[in-house]
Amino acid sequence: MSASMLSLGERIGRELARGNIDRIVVEGEKGYGVLVACGTEAVLLVLASAAVK
Repeated sequence: MSASMLSLGERIGRELARGNIDRIVVEGEKGYGVLVACGTEAVLLVLASAAVK
């Protein structure tokens, strides 16, 4: 699912003429998720609780 989210984010960036996407941040009531492409075949997903600083 994280690869799909990154792909969708990249497509949105192109459609809105924002250039290449560096990261995608998802903020929810229970915390955060940060997606970053690591090369052409890897995705880094970091999950953190809402209490993180």
